Amino acid sequence: MIRLHRACVLAVPFLLLSQFGCSHPGEVPARGAAVAESAGPAPEVGGLSGPHAHGELQIWLVHGPDQHRPGRPLLPLAEALAQGVAVVHETGDVNELAIENVGKDANVFVQSGDIVQGGKQDRTIGVDLVLAPRSGRVPLWSFCVEHGRWSARGGVTAGGRMAQQFETFQQIGQVAQVDSQGAAPAGSSAARSSGFFLSSSNSVATKEMKRAVLVDADQQRVWSKVADTQASLAANLGVPVQDAGSPSSLELTLESKAVKEAIASKVAALQGVVDGKPDTIGCVVVIGGRLDHADVYGSHALFVALWPKLLRAAATAAVADGKPQAGGEDGAGAARGEPTLEQVRGFLGVVQGEPRRRATAGGVQMAVGETALNHVVDSTVEGRLLHRTYLAK
Repeated sequence: MIRLHRACVLAVPFLLLSQFGCSHPGEVPARGAAVAESAGPAPEVGGLSGPHAHGELQIWLVHGPDQHRPGRPLLPLAEALAQGVAVVHETGDVNELAIENVGKDANVFVQSGDIVQGGKQDRTIGVDLVLAPRSGRVPLWSFCVEHGRWSARGGVTAGGRMAQQFETFQQIGQVAQVDSQGAAPAGSSAARSSGFFLSSSNSVATKEMKRAVLVDADQQRVWSKVADTQASLAANLGVPVQDAGSPSSLELTLESKAVKEAIASKVAALQGVVDGKPDTIGCVVVIGGRLDHADVYGSHALFVALWPKLLRAAATAAVADGKPQAGGEDGAGAARGEPTLEQVRGFLGVVQGEPRRRATAGGVQMAVGETALNHVVDSTVEGRLLHRTYLAK
C-alpha cells in the first residue's frame, strides 16, 4: 500500500475550481439555469493512500484539509429522512420534487445521485443541495428511476414501513397536508405514502448512470441506464434482481437479496479503511483495474458521513461490471494493468474549456466540465468546495 504524505502534495491544480462560477446566495434559477460569477479555490489535496482492495474493487483515499466549515452540522439526506428532519414531497412532476428541512439545528445535505424511495415513482436527485433549518419547501430537480409506476406502491414499501414512518412524522407535527391523488383510496396509508419519499438508502451506482444524471441530465438516458444496470447485475449474479411488484425500480433492485449478498463482503472488507484517518476527504474508485470515478468533499466530517452509501454504490458498480481482478478476494497480487499512483493522481486533473454552470438552493453553485480523462461535476458554497465528482469517460 502506498501513502503519499502531505509533504508530497498532489498536483491537483488550483485552476479547476477557479474556472467554476460561484454566485452569491439569492433567488434559485430554474433547472439548469446559467450562472457566471466569481471563482473559488481548488480543493487542497494533501495526498493519496491505497489501494485498499477486495477482489475487483479498489479504493484510494484522498487526504487534505477541510475547506467547507458550515456554522451548523451537515446532516446527509438518509439520516435526515430517518430522523424526520427532512421531508421530500411528491409534486406530480417527474423531474421536480419539493423538499424541506423541518428541523431546528442542522443543515440538510442532499447529494446528486441520491435515490429517494416512494411517491408515485422512485427518483434520483439531479443536484447537490444544502437546506437550512425551517427552510420551507424548495424545488428539487429529479429523475425517475422507476419507469412505469405512477401511484403508491403497494405491499411492504408503501403500506408498511413507509406508512409507519409517515405516521411517526405526522405524530410529531412535521407532516401537514398530504397529496392523496392516485390509485389508492383517499386517506389510506398507501395514498398518504404516495405524497412523500421517506427513505434514501442508496444512490445511483455505475458511472454510466451517474453520467446520465449529472452530465447528460437526460431522463431517457437515465431510464436506459437503469435497465442496463439491472441487466448487468442479473447476468453477473445469475439470478433475477428485479422486484416482481415493480420490475423497473432501481431502488428495489439495489435492495434485493441477491444484490445485498453480493456486495456484503466488499462492504465488510473496506468499510473500516477510513477509520483513524482524520484528514480523509474523498475516495477514488477503481473497478477491474480501471479508474472509474472519484468523490472529493469540502470536509472530513461530510465524507465520513456519506462513506457507507458511497461504498455500497462502489461495490454495486463492481458487481455490475463483472470483470474480477486476478489476485484473490483480499486484493493481494493486483491484476496486471491496475492504475499506478501517478495515474490516480492524473485522474484528478484540470478542467479544459468553459464548464456549464447552474445554481441550486442554499447558496450551492454547480458546474459541469471535463478533462482529457473524465467529466467533472463541481459544487461550491460561497467559493468553497462542497463536493466534486469525477466520472471516467
